[in-house]
Amino acid sequence: MQINDIFRRFEIGRIDWTLNQIESAFLNRASKGNVNGYFETLITTLKDTGHIGNSICYSWTLHMLELFDNKFDRKVFPEIDLKYVKAFDVFMQKRECKGNTHKYYLKALRAF
Repeated sequence: MQINDIFRRFEIGRIDWTLNQIESAFLNRASKGNVNGYFETLITTLKDTGHIGNSICYSWTLHMLELFDNKFDRKVFPEIDLKYVKAFDVFMQKRECKGNTHKYYLKALRAF
């Protein structure tokens, strides 16, 4: 695949690409490290080990991230950068998520 085709595909999909995504697309490698899958695995593990409170925290954080980003199920770890976190922060502020609730989601995302 030509590099211009990759850029065009990202532009059409309105993907704010990272260098890792360009490299993966150029070398035709499958994307590994799906964030959503890891979140779900972590939530299941926490439930299975009796950490119900933590599993609920991560479940709600996952829910908020899915509301924020309708393509979250396709995100890979390199895409969760400072710019993404700041946009998530703005999203929560617009939803009038304040104080401890705001901190609750950001701390869960940071810990994750």
